[in-house]
Amino acid sequence: MHSFRTFGRSLQRIAAIAILGCLAGTALADEGYQDLFNGKDLTGWDGNPELWSVQDGAITGISDGSLKYNQFLSWTGGKVDDFELKVEFRLEGDNNSGVQYRSQRRPELGDWVVSGYQADIHPAPKYTAMIYDERGRGILVERGQKVTIAKDGKKEVKSLEGEFGPVDLSKWHELTITCEGTHLVHKLDGVTVIDINDAQEPDRDLEGIIALQLHAGAPMKAQFRNIRLKSLKPAAGAQSRTFPQLTPHGNFQVEWLQAAPQSQRWNAVCVDPQGRLIVNDEQAGLSRLTPPMAANGGNPILEKIDVAINGVQGLQWAFGSLYAVVNGTGEQESGVYRIRDTNDDGRLDNVELLRKLTVTGGHGPRAIVLNAEKNALEIVCGNQTGLTDFETSRVPQLWDEDQMLPRLHGNGFMKGTPAPGGYVARMSPDGSDWELICVGLQNPSDAARNADGELFTFDTHDESDLKTPWYRPSRICQVLSGADYGWRSGGAKTPEYLADTFAAVAHMPSFVPAGMCFGDLAPLPVKYRRAIFACDAASGSLHAIHLQPQGAGYATAGEEPVLNCNAPLLDVVVNPIDQSMYVLVDRSDAPAGLCRLTYAGPEAANAVNAANEQGRLDRVELRKLQALHAPDCSNAVEIAWPFLSHADPVLRRAARTAIEFRPAEEWAGKALNEQHLQAKLESLLALCRTQTRDLKDTRTAVDTPLSDWESSLGGSFGAKAIMQVGVLTSLSGLDWTEFTVDQRIQGLRVVQLALLRYGQPDPQVRTALLDTLGDALPAKYPEINQLLLEILVYLQSPRAAEQGIYLLENAGTAEEQIGYAKSLADLHAGWTPELQQAYFQWIQKSAGDQGRPNVKVFLNEIRERALSRVANEPGASQRGS
Repeated sequence: MHSFRTFGRSLQRIAAIAILGCLAGTALADEGYQDLFNGKDLTGWDGNPELWSVQDGAITGISDGSLKYNQFLSWTGGKVDDFELKVEFRLEGDNNSGVQYRSQRRPELGDWVVSGYQADIHPAPKYTAMIYDERGRGILVERGQKVTIAKDGKKEVKSLEGEFGPVDLSKWHELTITCEGTHLVHKLDGVTVIDINDAQEPDRDLEGIIALQLHAGAPMKAQFRNIRLKSLKPAAGAQSRTFPQLTPHGNFQVEWLQAAPQSQRWNAVCVDPQGRLIVNDEQAGLSRLTPPMAANGGNPILEKIDVAINGVQGLQWAFGSLYAVVNGTGEQESGVYRIRDTNDDGRLDNVELLRKLTVTGGHGPRAIVLNAEKNALEIVCGNQTGLTDFETSRVPQLWDEDQMLPRLHGNGFMKGTPAPGGYVARMSPDGSDWELICVGLQNPSDAARNADGELFTFDTHDESDLKTPWYRPSRICQVLSGADYGWRSGGAKTPEYLADTFAAVAHMPSFVPAGMCFGDLAPLPVKYRRAIFACDAASGSLHAIHLQPQGAGYATAGEEPVLNCNAPLLDVVVNPIDQSMYVLVDRSDAPAGLCRLTYAGPEAANAVNAANEQGRLDRVELRKLQALHAPDCSNAVEIAWPFLSHADPVLRRAARTAIEFRPAEEWAGKALNEQHLQAKLESLLALCRTQTRDLKDTRTAVDTPLSDWESSLGGSFGAKAIMQVGVLTSLSGLDWTEFTVDQRIQGLRVVQLALLRYGQPDPQVRTALLDTLGDALPAKYPEINQLLLEILVYLQSPRAAEQGIYLLENAGTAEEQIGYAKSLADLHAGWTPELQQAYFQWIQKSAGDQGRPNVKVFLNEIRERALSRVANEPGASQRGS
C-alpha cells in the first residue's frame, strides 16, 4: 500500500506541475511573450543545416569536434532592442555555448558568424551566464558581478549578493535576459547572476539579432527550448507584436515571411538577379532579404546593406547595379542614385547621385522601372518634381493652363504651380541622357510593365477636389508617349473627356495608391498573368485589375481582391527566381514586414504566354507613330495624317502628337481644308495647340483674364487673328448634326482653344459665335452644357445668366451644379434681380448642405468672386447675405 500511496502522490505532483506549466504558459502569452520556436522544426531560424536540427522538441546543435570557428543559428524575425528573453537550455561535452542578443551578422568573417553580446553557457562557475562580447571586447561581466562601463570604457565592478556555485549544465535550466537601454540583466533559474550598465561608445549594442552558439573545439551538444520574447520598447498606447492578419481570396495562399526590425516600416522592394529581395525603410535605409525557396522550405535571411542612403521611394535592379529614386530629407539630396558593388565582394558599397532633381514637397520621384527594350530606365515623378534638363522630349512642349475662365484655388495647395505637373522620363544607365515621355500626372505611386511591353502607372487623387466637377479619382493610366494627363493646380484639372488629354484605363475611387506589378512572371492562370496587382494603402488590400485590349490601348475588364490585411499594403513584386509574389505590409502597432503570395489552383500554367494577341497589330502601329515623336522626323505629317481619322483614340492622339512636332506652316492648310470630320477635328485641335498663348508663363500658372468687351477696341491682330478666323470658319462649315457626342465635345474644345491660344477675338467674330452658340443651351449632355456655358460666359452672352440658372436648378448632380455656379460667377451680362437672387440663394443653401469642408471652401470662393462682380450694383449686400 505504501508504494501505491507514493505513486499516487507522485502523480499528483506531476499533475500539479503540468497544470502550473500550462498556467505559466498562458500567463506568458497573456503578458505579451512571443514564441520564437515552434517545437517542431527550424522555421524562423537560419544556420548551418549540417549542425542544427530539432531533437526531442528542442533546437539541437551538435559538433563532432571538427568545427574550426564558432557558428550560430540566428532568429530571422528581425532585430530586437529593449526586450525580455526567456530560454531553457542544457549542454553536453567539454565545451561551451551561448545565447547571442543585440548582435550582428558578420558574413565577411565566415558563414553563420555573429558578433555582439552573449549570455555564456559555460561550465566554469564564474563564467556561467556571464556576458561575453563575441568578436568584440571579450568578457564584460562575470557571474556574481554588477558592472558599470562608462562612455570612455572605464569599468566599475561590484559584487552581487548570494552564492554562485557550480551548475550542472547537463540538466535543463532557464536563462532570462532583460535589456532596457544600456542596462542588461541575466537571471539563471530566476536568480540575478549579472547586472551591467554598458555606456561605452561605440562598442555597446542597442539593437541586433538573437542567435544560438555552437562553439569550435571539443565535441559538444547544445539544446534550447521554450524560447519566448517580449518587447519592452516604450510606445504611445498599448503596443502589440502580433503578426498582421492576412486573408487570401480564391486559390491564392499567403504566408507571413519576415518581420521588419522594430521601428522599421518597409516602403519599397525589388529583386536582384539571385532572387534576393532589396527592401527599404525611409530612415534606416536598405536591407537584403534572401527568401527561402517556396518548394524547399528553409528560413529567410535578413542582412543590413551598409550604405548611406535614406528617403528612398522606389528601387530597381538593372545593369549590375541597384537604382533608387529619393525624395530627400536633410542632407540627402532628391534625385536618382546608383548603388554598386565596386570590389566584387558581393556587398553593395558605393552610392552615386546620377541626377539631382528639384523637389518642393512630398510629391517627388516615386518609382523607377526598366524600359521595354531593357536598355534604359524610366523614372516616375510627382507634380512637386521640377522638370530636369532633357536631352530629348517625346512630348511637344505645347502645354498650357488652357482655362476658359479663371480657376478656383480651393485650399491653395500648389497655387501658382504651372503645367505640366508630374511626369515620366527615360534615363540612360549612367544617368547622362534624359528623355521626357509624358506629363500631367498628379502623384503617381508606382509603375509596372505588362507582357505586351506597355507601361502603366497608378496616379493618386487630390482629396481636396472630392465632390467637385474637376475631381479625378485615383486611377491607372497607360503611359503613352507624348501624352498630357491633364493635371493643373486647383480647380483647373483637364477633364478626361477632352481630346487634349488622355483618359485613364481604370478608376479606383476608394484607393490610396501604393505599389503595383503585373503577374506575368508568376505561374498563374493567364487572366492573372495579364492583370495588374495593385496595393491599396487605405484598406490594406491587394486587387487584381483585369485589362482588356481595346485598339492600341486597354480598358478595365473587372477587378477582384486577392489579399486582405488589417494593415496597409505598400508594395508588391514578383520574384522571377522563385516565381512568388511578395507584398510589403506596413503597421505602426505591430511588426511591419513582408508576406509571400502564391497560387494553388489547378489551372496555374507557367507556360502560357501572357502577351495579348488581341490589339497586337494596333500596338505595332502605335509604336510606328510614337517613333515620330521627335522634331526631326520630316515625314511625320505624311505618315501620321491618315491616322487622324482612325477609330482608335489612342492611335489618333499618337498621330496628332507626331504632327504637332512639325512646324505648323507645313500642315496648317491641310488642316483647314481637311474633309474628313474626325481628321478635321484632330488637326484643328493640333493647330490651336501649336499657337503659344501670349500670357503663358513657365514660372507660374497664369489664367487668361476675363475680356472687357464693352471697352475693347478689338481682338487679336495679324497672322494670329487670321488663323483664329480660319480655324473657327473651318469648324463652322461642318454639319454639327452629324457629330457624335464625343465629336461635339471635341468641336467645342477647339473653339475654346482657338479663343485662348490666339487671343480675344475681333468683336465681329464674337458676334458670329454668339449667333451660332447662343441658343445651344441646354443640351442633353452635362459635358456639352459645361463647355458651352464656359464659352458663353467668356463671350459675356446676354442669355447665359438665364440659361445657366436653368442648368443650375435642373442639374443631375451636385458636381454639375458646382461647375455651372463657378462659370456664372464670372458672368457680368444679362442678370436680372430674380436671376441674381436665385443664384446667391443656391450658393447659400449649398454651402450649408455640403458636408465636406473642401466643397465649402470652393463655394465660398465662388460666392466671393460673384460678390466682387456685383459689388457696385444696387442691392448687392442683400443678394450676398
